Amino acid sequence: MIKINKIQKVRFPPINLSFNFWGSIIIAQFSLPFNINIPQQPTAIPTPPTPINGDFNYYFSLCNVLRKQPQLEEALSACNQAINLSKKKRADLWGFRSDLLLKLGQYDQALVSSLQALEIQPKNSLALTLKCRSLLALGQQDQAISACDSALEINQNWEEFSPSLTWLSRGLAQEQKTQYSEALASFDQSLKLEPQNSIVLVSSCRVLLEMEKNEQAIGSCDNALKVNQNWGESSPAQAWFWRGLAFSGLAKYQQVLTSCEAVKTDLEKDIVVKNNCIKTTRISRLESAKTSYKQATMIAPEFAVAWTYQGINLGELNEYDQARKALETAIKIYPNNALALVNLCATLNKLGNYQEALTACESGLQQDSNWLESEPADTFIQKAQALAGLKRYEEGILAIDQALSLKPDSAIAWNTKSVILWQAQKYQEALNASEKALAADPNYFQGWFNRGSILRAMQENQEALRAYQRAIASDITFIPIETLGSVWTNSSAILWDLGQYPEAIAAANSAIGIDPNSVSAWFNRGLFFTGVKDYEEAVKSYQQALKLDPKAVNIWVAQGMGFFYLKRYSEALNALEEALKIDPNYLPALQNRDLISRYFQGK
Repeated sequence: MIKINKIQKVRFPPINLSFNFWGSIIIAQFSLPFNINIPQQPTAIPTPPTPINGDFNYYFSLCNVLRKQPQLEEALSACNQAINLSKKKRADLWGFRSDLLLKLGQYDQALVSSLQALEIQPKNSLALTLKCRSLLALGQQDQAISACDSALEINQNWEEFSPSLTWLSRGLAQEQKTQYSEALASFDQSLKLEPQNSIVLVSSCRVLLEMEKNEQAIGSCDNALKVNQNWGESSPAQAWFWRGLAFSGLAKYQQVLTSCEAVKTDLEKDIVVKNNCIKTTRISRLESAKTSYKQATMIAPEFAVAWTYQGINLGELNEYDQARKALETAIKIYPNNALALVNLCATLNKLGNYQEALTACESGLQQDSNWLESEPADTFIQKAQALAGLKRYEEGILAIDQALSLKPDSAIAWNTKSVILWQAQKYQEALNASEKALAADPNYFQGWFNRGSILRAMQENQEALRAYQRAIASDITFIPIETLGSVWTNSSAILWDLGQYPEAIAAANSAIGIDPNSVSAWFNRGLFFTGVKDYEEAVKSYQQALKLDPKAVNIWVAQGMGFFYLKRYSEALNALEEALKIDPNYLPALQNRDLISRYFQGK
């Protein structure tokens, strides 16, 4: 039993309120265009001999050679010449022309050419497939599916193409209609005809990702990379990118929690084991995503979306300097990338570079498109945090109110507003905003933690303690140990203020147990033991704190007083001299050094 002695109470500064919360960097899931056109080196094909004027055979051969290299513009010119020189209408030439125009992005003209081929030869599966692909590119999915179905039903005049292409095109149209199960079935049919087709495997990977079947998606992308052929207008970079997104999906809270709950141990009774499982599983999956995005950007250095998601992923790994570099690369490639800009703003906020963060957020808000599934509200939240970091609180409140006008039920936005109001010392308004945050998400750790700190600033200690206890009882799975330890550190100070000394010491011990590197926790523990006159334990605590922060002048003074009470006067004076080396004008060190010197001389 600790003997309690009445001592003068010391006010302990709370750990600052924090904007930090898991998932603060915005992650969007979205569908990219089906084929990100990444140039590949063509295989050299011999050029036909120089023509005799008006030689149809030459231009027909040249059209075939160039379209397979591919030299698209030159091939189109040659095909046009062949069509003009042909003595009869040829469906194959119009089909080749349609295919080239598709690859050149001239979808209207590609459709016209496919229709011309069908006018010449109505039962032409290749022309119907090209019609399907043209309609798909023009966003007419139903007509595209109908054309593909006709091609498969007729099943003749494919030229060098295969029905596999038609099944792929059919699946892509179904994917655009969000008919994911049907799309997957079409891709499976395509793979039955051409199992070694990477672009179909990548398409399956993407659809499985849309269906939130992340593990199957990874398997399909891995197969695409293993096969590594028939990429068409695609590239292995796409497979690596979608693979990265699948691992990012597996790293989300519910996915990780499900995996850890499946482990055949009684995790519910051991929160430490459970949290360790969740932490290691999540980091492993984020690292796999990081590797995948890196491979994508190595293959395709101009792949702005891959750089964007690599930056987001690095932020989730708390690698903020590297996240910043990746996001800046994405923006350099594609300056109107609102998703990259809002995440750069969030990353700079994490780094404490508030002016740069504000610039990035304002640039993001100037974009009127390319938000993907991020939202302007997310940017207003980050802008508010940047303004608060610059102590421009009124502007910060205006920014967060704009976020709330767009997302009135956002717990994150209300929590951010509560922090800004707290920083502006508008405590009652901060408390009101805190209530809105917790009404939106009653299990929101950061909301309860910040509410406790606001109540403490209002000297509502009992209520503050209850808020901290509720924070600990909320979802703490992904809460950094530093933040979790801060709850116990702040609770320990409140318990001390309430005169509950043994409980205060127990809370400080809990803080240290969670975060052994917390200077505040060790310092509080030392002060508490000083207060109950257990100076040996107090000195041990101060020594631990000074190992972590040897420049903390106030802790050197506390250490000096601990030695003084133990009658270790020379060590007391040495500690105070150390404090004065750091800050020669630190008044408590000067006063106590003079006091101890006189006391020592008197002895």
